[in-house]
Amino acid sequence: MSADPIVYCLERISDYRAFERLCSALLAGAGYPAIDPLGGTGDGGRDATIRTDENGRRVVFAYTVREDWRVKLKKDCTRVQELQHDPDVFVYVCTEVLSASDKDFAVQLVSSQFGWTLDLYDIERLRVNLVGPQRHLIAQHPSIFVPPFFPQVGGQSLSQCRDTILIDHVAADHALATWLSRRLTLQGFRTWCRGTAPLAGENADESVRKLIGLRAVQYLPVVSEESLSDQLFLERCALSASNDSFVLPCSSLKHEDPRLPSRLKQVTAANFSSSWDTGLTDVLSKLKALGLRPDLDQAQGRQIALRDYLPTRVTVPTPEPVFANLFQLALPETMLVYDLQRSLTQAETDELRLRWAFAELNAHRVVAFTPPPEGAIPATKQVRTPEFLWNYKPEREGKRTEDLAKELARRSLEVICAQKGLRFCADDLPPSAIPVIRRESGVEG
Repeated sequence: MSADPIVYCLERISDYRAFERLCSALLAGAGYPAIDPLGGTGDGGRDATIRTDENGRRVVFAYTVREDWRVKLKKDCTRVQELQHDPDVFVYVCTEVLSASDKDFAVQLVSSQFGWTLDLYDIERLRVNLVGPQRHLIAQHPSIFVPPFFPQVGGQSLSQCRDTILIDHVAADHALATWLSRRLTLQGFRTWCRGTAPLAGENADESVRKLIGLRAVQYLPVVSEESLSDQLFLERCALSASNDSFVLPCSSLKHEDPRLPSRLKQVTAANFSSSWDTGLTDVLSKLKALGLRPDLDQAQGRQIALRDYLPTRVTVPTPEPVFANLFQLALPETMLVYDLQRSLTQAETDELRLRWAFAELNAHRVVAFTPPPEGAIPATKQVRTPEFLWNYKPEREGKRTEDLAKELARRSLEVICAQKGLRFCADDLPPSAIPVIRRESGVEG
């Protein structure tokens, strides 16, 4: 195991899309602010691109978590060249430890074969950025930097990163708090709301205090008659109010309450007492005055907020195959009876079962739901084929008609399988594979 937790997590990445996001975010803060992430399939060997940077250069980015980084590097470069993306700089990120000779080889390869400048990021260069100027990215990518190496509370990483508007409240103010959280998310702000956070198994007070100390860029306590009766809530408010401009009370009080901590009394609250819309306007004005800008664009914020309101979509408006081991069959009401001039040989029986579904009553008599193929059986000549209502006759020649119906249903499936080109496997079937008949609704199996 690697001694460095950042390296350990990078070496074991399983979510490649999350790795793409991490790389693009890191490179945006490492000299490529105009980076345009692409990702997904059909990207032409590119995970991101810059059409023209401040120096007039075209830049193409490629990321990989594969061990055969050399093969992937050459493959991506070849693909970019074939599609005539024609970059001046090729930025390549991999999660391998590269030696000086590895880096020299890569730079020489890209320069000599493709004529581009290579900017290479190996796992150590990623680590240096993540422990230095871009440490905040660790907290923003919790699917990569996971517990126990990077602890979390309330669904948030405890790595230092002041990027979240923290909304604190008591149970009675759940509706207002969650509404405010979603409205701010729609604006593109990162929010954490106690009412929607996964706090099961945690000490809620301790978790909120930790997030105030490590993640909150602004603390929004919802002040109400009920919250002022909560001593722990008041302690968190008083503690946070010691930091200038850090606390913005969201008050639903009609008048000032003497229970309000003295430090909080000195701060003008966002007024939610008459209108939630008015309070939201106050909050947005304060955030703007503090220079706090949304981290997400409005489209991203809308998607995140709507996921809280709408259930996960589990259907699609397009046809798709459905597979099941339980289905309903509609069976004919009557069974046909055929008398044979002679018994069938085993070879004749096996060949006939590939074309016709039948069950044997005895060596010279069979039953079926449908007539046999022309000339397929040595049947006795009859003016009319005998038939009977099997639902109303429990037995026929010592055999239960339900069992005959089950066999015919299964034989019918075997005929269809044979027509589709499938071949029978002689392995024993488990009991669960045997059809079950219900007279009132047909056959289930």
